[in-house]
Amino acid sequence: MSLTRRPRRTASQRSEIVNDFHDYGVSLDTREIVLQSNPENSEDGLDFKSANTFLKNLLLLNNLNHQSILVHQCTCGGEWNYGIAIYDAIAASPSP
Repeated sequence: MSLTRRPRRTASQRSEIVNDFHDYGVSLDTREIVLQSNPENSEDGLDFKSANTFLKNLLLLNNLNHQSILVHQCTCGGEWNYGIAIYDAIAASPSP
């Protein structure tokens, strides 16, 4: 395993990365996606918006390259159709 050093970032750049991770649920640097319930939804669980955000993030990382993607999931169920859409997208992903 090669240990490559990432370039040093300014405080402003680090803050932007943190904000993007919280706002969009994806880290381009570490290739991680957070799958969670839509905070605007009054009910917990997956809905259209949370599934759509996840699918966009998965496509984004796959378009960059095909290195491994780590998914962090924190949901308590949700709509079955959206869960299956996420499952199918992960199964079809060229990135492990």
